[in-house]
Amino acid sequence: MRRLNARHLASGAALAVLLLMPGFARAAPPNIAKSTASSSDLDADFDSANRAIDAGRYEDAVAALDHAIDSGGLDKNRLALAYHHRGIARQKLGLQSLARDDYTRALELGTLPRDVAARAYYNRGIALAAAGNTLDAESDYTKAIDLAPDHGAAYHNRANLERERRDYSTAIRDYGAAIQRITGEQRKLPLFGRALAYERSGNVDAAVADLREALSIDPNYDPARKKLAALGEPIVATSGADREIKLAPADGWSTTAIRAAPVTTTPVTTAPVQPAPAKTATLAQADAAPLRSATGRYRLQLGAFRKHSSAAKAWADAQHGDASLASLDHNIDAADLGPKGIWFRLQAGSFETAAEAKAHCAALAAKGLACVVVAR
Repeated sequence: MRRLNARHLASGAALAVLLLMPGFARAAPPNIAKSTASSSDLDADFDSANRAIDAGRYEDAVAALDHAIDSGGLDKNRLALAYHHRGIARQKLGLQSLARDDYTRALELGTLPRDVAARAYYNRGIALAAAGNTLDAESDYTKAIDLAPDHGAAYHNRANLERERRDYSTAIRDYGAAIQRITGEQRKLPLFGRALAYERSGNVDAAVADLREALSIDPNYDPARKKLAALGEPIVATSGADREIKLAPADGWSTTAIRAAPVTTTPVTTAPVQPAPAKTATLAQADAAPLRSATGRYRLQLGAFRKHSSAAKAWADAQHGDASLASLDHNIDAADLGPKGIWFRLQAGSFETAAEAKAHCAALAAKGLACVVVAR
């Protein structure tokens, strides 16, 4: 596990204050005056928040960080980290707009370490893209790449946006950069994205080559199988003995919760928080995730729940009830229903046509699983 000491948090050139992006309300200057909250109380809040993020208890993390931020007792370094961590927890809960605002506050303080700032831009880009603000999302992915040039996920997500606006040559370049930097099974994702860009730019042979390489990594990768079939290409089975699948590095593009401490020489550590596995389009979101597929308009909604943890358990139970769900991606999206409160919607799969989604939904319903088709 990497170690990061407090001197690193305080030294180095400060990041330029982020210019406010369109649609963002200007936040009031943070209250960093010391309050009656003791340093030990604030340390306890940070420790509690980090433990909660590690354990997937994101509501508890938000509550602990609310207390630390509202205390007014944090210096700029720790206040920036508190906003960043709360952004992670909120994004894990699907509260994208609130997470976006927290990342913005953290970046505006200008004290985040370079690698943490890169993740803040990256995660904020995901939140912006989820809200349909693709131009600003693309800008944030570019800032993340400038700060962390070796992380393939930012190239991949930027390429998705370039492909969506039909800039296929630029998308192909960025997918290539992602393919060079991403290892393990997730490498199939930029290969599939580049195949789509190649196909739409008229280079079908290159598209087929990328689809076959994606299937050599994961022979059961359904989007690549369907696309090959749509192109009229046979699917050649690959035995396990003929392929090598490497595990993605544990410190890949997971969001990272950094233990915050007063500015001393005492080392503090980093604790990676693994996101839900990306299935097709958006890499390493902070469950940020809620990872959406780029390829289909229709999804299956399997239920709505009052707690994120209940939705997560329902997905695990559904997979045990029907093995076909294992090949589908899934999202847990938060929906604010006003007086009814926040509900967490469990959705799965990605289908090009409503008919295809309805057929899959009917098969699940026949096995006793609740299912409705929703459009993205």
